[in-house]
Amino acid sequence: MTGPSVTDALIALATPQRPMPLLLDDAEAARHQDVRAVLADVVQALCDIGRGKIPGRWIDIASLEGGSRALLSSMLSVGEISATLAATPPTRIQETSLYGVWMVDGERQGLEVADFPAIARDAARRGSARLDMPAVEDLPEGTMNILPVLAEIAHHMAAEAGEHEINLSLMPMSPADHRVLEETLGIGALEIWSRGYGSCRIRAAALRNVWRIQYFNSDGKEILDVVQIGDVPVAARATPEDMDDQIGRVRDLMAAYFPEEP
Repeated sequence: MTGPSVTDALIALATPQRPMPLLLDDAEAARHQDVRAVLADVVQALCDIGRGKIPGRWIDIASLEGGSRALLSSMLSVGEISATLAATPPTRIQETSLYGVWMVDGERQGLEVADFPAIARDAARRGSARLDMPAVEDLPEGTMNILPVLAEIAHHMAAEAGEHEINLSLMPMSPADHRVLEETLGIGALEIWSRGYGSCRIRAAALRNVWRIQYFNSDGKEILDVVQIGDVPVAARATPEDMDDQIGRVRDLMAAYFPEEP
């Protein structure tokens, strides 16, 4: 029932934009040493993650004054992955142009250096651990394949044996099947968008570690529809190799904005 992995198709969306360095005069560089300190913390976090010392690190930026925060945002620029978390208050997440460096704006404001922000991953893990199968007699007219699909999801939820994908685009699914699927999975608190040549929407279901991944081309037409059971989909996560590569990029940023005295 499962189709081939869609990871290769989706991960192509995660190509970041390179930040464009701005020139600072000596006075400005001296005034924004707090930004340099944040970047140094980012480098240290990336190094520690690469050595396996920590899974991620939170860097608080709430104390940065407006000018420093604007400079930091300009330096880091905006990547192609964003997310919203329905919480109190709502939390907005934006990957910067550096893989694995995320701006988080919610109850706390800061940078998180990790493959994916912990607050969002934890929210997806708080869903229901049980999928309630609908009774055959309760299914609406026109359903075709929904019961085998739901049974496969329930099996892999219970197994907790790594990530598993069900490619709905490769099987006949009627409109009634899709309605039952949406009603059974429910809608979780987390929605992720990855934008590249097209768009990829990743929604957490109301079930624990269950995701709906929909990929659209540049005309807005859906071309892939996938249910995944497991951790945050790879298309939304930074890889260890990519995070290692960011160490040199952050150091280059620091050298461009805050050159050392000769």
